[in-house]
Amino acid sequence: MKSNLELGDTFLSHENFIMARELYEKAVKEDQEDQGLFGLALCAYQEGDLVGCLQYLNDLLKKVPGHARAFNLSGMVAARNGDLEGAEKLFVAAIESDPEFIEAQRNYGEVLVAKGDYSNGVQVLDTILKKHPEDIPTLLTMAELCLEADMTKEGLLYLNQVIDLDPENETALEMVRTAEERLD
Repeated sequence: MKSNLELGDTFLSHENFIMARELYEKAVKEDQEDQGLFGLALCAYQEGDLVGCLQYLNDLLKKVPGHARAFNLSGMVAARNGDLEGAEKLFVAAIESDPEFIEAQRNYGEVLVAKGDYSNGVQVLDTILKKHPEDIPTLLTMAELCLEADMTKEGLLYLNQVIDLDPENETALEMVRTAEERLD
């Protein structure tokens, strides 16, 4: 039988936030407080309730001060609110808490690019790909950056890597169509 936490994750993945929230609240009460609070924060984030999300994350960080995923999600909230400096600091905190946390590394690279620090941002993303050459989200980000910089051929190389890994990846397939139109 699945735990309330596992069921909450399932409902969250199907965007049934009402059921997910209910199950995460039960998990909080049943000695899975940390994971339940993080699940509640995710629900709030997905629903666009950034204030609620931050409240759950602050509660979580009081209980678990080095919670990498809480720092990362807090950084995502900051970035979504346009606070790129704050987002950068939170992504760095997430990476310091868990140096192997790829999503936080990717978010850090993306926020550097968003701040105009392209060289360091691309370097961060490139480092991820050296360690994890099959990381599709980072490959897509690199492809997007190449296409934005009118480096279409380089962008297509990244996109072809994605398609080799996931031939049905709709994002990559659409980006390839767009890129090939540029080359014609």
